Amino acid sequence: DVTKEAKLNKNILENLKPKQERSEKDLVQVKFTGNNKDIVGKFESVLKVWRIMKPVIIDLTSEGLDDKKICQLSDLLIAHVPLIRSLCVRRNLFGDEGAKALSKLISSKLQRFIYLEMSRNKVTDEGAITILEALKINTRVKTLFVDYGN
Repeated sequence: DVTKEAKLNKNILENLKPKQERSEKDLVQVKFTGNNKDIVGKFESVLKVWRIMKPVIIDLTSEGLDDKKICQLSDLLIAHVPLIRSLCVRRNLFGDEGAKALSKLISSKLQRFIYLEMSRNKVTDEGAITILEALKINTRVKTLFVDYGN
C-alpha cells in the first residue's frame, strides 16, 4: 500500500535518521540518530531500514520489544538480512513465543550468525528448550547470553 510506505518513509526521515557505521571489526551497524527514536512505535520503519541497509550487528537493548515484535524481527532477519552476525535483545518484554522465533532464526542456516544476547526477558524453560534445540542445528553460534529474568 502506497500510503503505508509513505508513512514508513516519513517516520524514517523525520524520526529515526539512520546512519550506517562500521565497528572496530569493520562490521556494519545502523545507528538511529533522530531526536524521537521510539523504536517500538516506529518498529515497521525500523524493519524497513534494516531490510534496506542490511546491518550485521543489531542491538535492541531495552527497547520494550514483546513477543510479536521479536517474531517480526526474526522473520525479517531470516528473509532479508542473511549476513547478520550479532543480535542483542537484552532487557525487553518477550517470553516463550519470542524465544521460539529466535530459535527459528538460529536454526535458519544464516551463515554468519554467531552471537545472541537475550538476558533479562520473560523466557521460561519451554522457550529455553527451543533455543537449545536450535543450537544443536546451528553449531556456528559461539556466544549465547541468557541470565537474569529468564
